[in-house]
Amino acid sequence: MACCPDGALPSAPAPAAPDCAGEMQVVDGVQMYVVGSATDSGAAVLVAHDVFGISSGRTLQICDGIAADLGVLVVAPVFWPNGGMAGGEWVGTGVGDFAVPTEKQSLWTAPLRLARWFLGLPFFMRDCSRLPWSELQPTFENVLLPALRARGAGKIGLLGFCWGGWFVLHGSADDGVRCGVSCHPGMDLTMLHGERREDLFRGVKCPQLFLSSYQEAADVKPGGMAEVVLRGKDLPCEAVEYPQMRHGWVNRGMLEDPEVAREAADAIKRAKAWFTQHLELSVT
Repeated sequence: MACCPDGALPSAPAPAAPDCAGEMQVVDGVQMYVVGSATDSGAAVLVAHDVFGISSGRTLQICDGIAADLGVLVVAPVFWPNGGMAGGEWVGTGVGDFAVPTEKQSLWTAPLRLARWFLGLPFFMRDCSRLPWSELQPTFENVLLPALRARGAGKIGLLGFCWGGWFVLHGSADDGVRCGVSCHPGMDLTMLHGERREDLFRGVKCPQLFLSSYQEAADVKPGGMAEVVLRGKDLPCEAVEYPQMRHGWVNRGMLEDPEVAREAADAIKRAKAWFTQHLELSVT
């Protein structure tokens, strides 16, 4: 797929009857989930969701946790009004996967599922290509950043999941952003949009933390291009690889698996520590 590697975790529904601390608001025509406050900290974290939208897995619960634990404002905009990219249910699926049915499927359904995959792929690619940075940048600069500042946030960090990791790198070229964190970033989007990854990294102006599964591009793993380029610019950059995790585990992994639960918690802990350091927060 254009965003996620083959074998990535599929979509995960939000927890049943989630007890969210925030609320949906509309600012200048942009829907966004808002939780927490910048009153005391003067800081905010803007969250860029994955291809399944802001209700993907535990995304909103992660927003709540960051707001509560760090005492900051957290805002997660809706980039796809329909809840996610069309065809997103096939993210991470390769042609060969249809010959290996799950427990709830039978082999005879493979042709039908394969046909749906081929039919859904063009719509997924269409939605991906409809949102190049040139389309997102005006909203980011003229709506989202001003909305955070209007609520008292002079210090702004970015957090992204999958597609959102690509968003974080572009957004981190803005002088108003203090730092970025990318969880299993979808670096294949650079190819879709005709971008050079080195140019994307060179445009970044603030500290970056990359939290990658074994499936992520080598560029965002320890010793990869991101660390080389950003450290060469005297910017703090740390890339952490979770070799047993699949793409999407931070917000979509099954927490019933103790290893997934442990590694997801570790990733969130590292993200919070990064924001605490680079947004200069006083967290007790």
